[in-house]
Amino acid sequence: MGSSPSCQSESHKMHMCALKESGYDKKNAAEFKKLTANPRYKCENCGTQAHESENLCKPVKL
Repeated sequence: MGSSPSCQSESHKMHMCALKESGYDKKNAAEFKKLTANPRYKCENCGTQAHESENLCKPVKL
């Protein structure tokens, strides 16, 4: 997993892979869980699912 080297988004630091890499998922488990609740999108790069497409590098609708 890890940050996507192909992601050029200025908001990449808020993408699921970057949040996991920084340890956000463990330090802020409740907040991280909110981002993944009722997933509607999946990242083609890392496979992580999220409710909002803006939290993924390369989102595809589930």
